[in-house]
Amino acid sequence: MVRILLLLIFTMHFAIATPAQPIIQRCFPDHSPEVLARVRAGNKMCPQEISARTQRRVTAQAALSKFMNLSLTTDQVPDISLVCSGGGYRAALCTLGMLRGLAKIGLLDATLYCSATSGATWTIASWMSHNMNLDDLTAFIKEQVNYTLDFEDLDTIQIIESMVQKLGNGRSVSLNDIWGGILSNVFLSSNTNVDNGNVVRFSDLAPQVAAGLHPMPIFLSAIGNTSPSYQWAEHTPFECGSPYLEAWVPTTAFGKKFDRGASHDPSPEESLGYMLGFCGSAYAINFSDLIQGVKETMQTEHNLSVPTDWLSWLPSGDGTRISPPKVWNFANKVKGCPLSSSSEITFVDGGLVFNIPIPALLRRNVKLHIICDATADALSVANNDMHIVQSYLKKYIYPFPPIDYPSLVTQKISLLTHPTNQQAPIVVYLPNFASFSSFKLSYTTEEFDQVVGGMEEAVVQNAEVFRQAIALALQQITKTRSAKPQEKKQGCVPCQQKRRKDQQNAA
Repeated sequence: MVRILLLLIFTMHFAIATPAQPIIQRCFPDHSPEVLARVRAGNKMCPQEISARTQRRVTAQAALSKFMNLSLTTDQVPDISLVCSGGGYRAALCTLGMLRGLAKIGLLDATLYCSATSGATWTIASWMSHNMNLDDLTAFIKEQVNYTLDFEDLDTIQIIESMVQKLGNGRSVSLNDIWGGILSNVFLSSNTNVDNGNVVRFSDLAPQVAAGLHPMPIFLSAIGNTSPSYQWAEHTPFECGSPYLEAWVPTTAFGKKFDRGASHDPSPEESLGYMLGFCGSAYAINFSDLIQGVKETMQTEHNLSVPTDWLSWLPSGDGTRISPPKVWNFANKVKGCPLSSSSEITFVDGGLVFNIPIPALLRRNVKLHIICDATADALSVANNDMHIVQSYLKKYIYPFPPIDYPSLVTQKISLLTHPTNQQAPIVVYLPNFASFSSFKLSYTTEEFDQVVGGMEEAVVQNAEVFRQAIALALQQITKTRSAKPQEKKQGCVPCQQKRRKDQQNAA
């Protein structure tokens, strides 16, 4: 406990005092005159992602041909994604169960993307950084979560050294440096591959993903500067950025200081643990979010409408967050780019937008989505997060299957399809039936097996549902190719919305 108190004092002191003190800055090299990284404008896929997709499709073609007992070419294979919701340790364990189930039925290697937010990112990062088989990963995570977090076990020296280095490079420090260190200690450290989880970087996973050995991970967070109308940010082993900003930087440059689209900053990228921290940073909620949550709860659960002026005396705005995670804004002074006047970007839990991280996949035209819903309201008809997903996609004119919510929240698996619009995605939805708090940070062996085993069993026992979904996707691909070519969706979601509305007005 003494260690954690010292860390908190150290963090809060410099969180207030940043940028770093000159005496610390002199301990580190000055910025290089050479341009070390540049901002990529627009929202097309980067060359590395395009290449990785090509490589992964070879693996997917073999896996899907075997799973469907068909002889498929790579051109026939539908893009399949995993969509892993937030929900703390509960989400991490549900994600593990889904991975195990899909591997058992032979479908995991057929997936192209894995989109995750909050706790789901922790399992995905652990799986790919350790490069373990799923049995070994299960044993590792089961041991790691089978005790109450003991701050005495933290690598305090490494965390402090990392924070001092960040201060020397002029970066902000916050509670996320401690939280990210804790997550690194739990999910990224091991006695085999990585002894010190704090040194792992997201870009370290790029070679595996580029070779097609794993589905490409996309970790989603929310941009705190855009509160209350939060916008998504995406993080992959290749690039980090946002379709809202239409600006992207190499993951190796994430955290560096940028000016007018270029960086001369030689400091290293932020650690993977730091990313896992802000992807699951529910602690960084501001008062506006809290107030809105109270109002929505009163309305949906008690049918009581709370007048806005009743709560107007409470503080609001992005500045009311408690020690939020901030990095240098890579869009700083980029002409025409939103937030170009902000020196830093605050990244917070993607659940502040909604907890089903599907938008990044829709803009990539992925056809089939396997959703693992480990949110707290997965079994609620009124508060299920899919309501928010539908509203969001309707706002941006994306077709989506209709949903029968009473059926959705009572079945272990649901196949969602649109009856008439073949441009709509196909969705396989799996809710979590094990009720544990999002803030529970310790699972006994029995509780672990209940959560992981429950999701794994739901997948394995319903292999035929997946075959049915893939068969529908194959049929739609065939029909689409034989029909007149349609305009491909490109650009960010807001740009798509404007273009579609312009087309409607012209008609």
